[in-house]
Amino acid sequence: MAKLLLSLWNGERHPVDLADVLSGMDGTGKRLALQAIAAYAERGEDEELRRIGKALFAEFSGYVELCEAAAAARWSVKQRWELERLQAAEAEERDQERMRRARIEKEVLSLTDERLDQLRAVATSQDARVDEFPLWWWDLSDEAQQEALRRARA
Repeated sequence: MAKLLLSLWNGERHPVDLADVLSGMDGTGKRLALQAIAAYAERGEDEELRRIGKALFAEFSGYVELCEAAAAARWSVKQRWELERLQAAEAEERDQERMRRARIEKEVLSLTDERLDQLRAVATSQDARVDEFPLWWWDLSDEAQQEALRRARA
């Protein structure tokens, strides 16, 4: 019963497995436990529960220490999971960027010297118009167009 009341008082620091708590109780204990749960559901943490929780906290310091160690371990595991999730997301972003760059490189490398010369003639002109770009130019992705222009101007 003390585990249950500590959990109702401060469930974050003293979580409890309800099935485990109830399985160790007789019929009277189970009825009292369910009454405590119903009162908590109805009123939340009231003054009586705070008083009981503080008394139990002082009385069962070993259990409290165990709960706090478990809470610290849970926090540590959650932090590790979050770090792993962030690292996986970063790795995915890097993979996507590598694939994007490889696609652009493939598009640009597919340009023949003749096409690069055509592009160079337009790209180096001070008064080049959009309609002067060759038709194949418009089939390139925006990124490939930028890279092709950079190479043509180099």
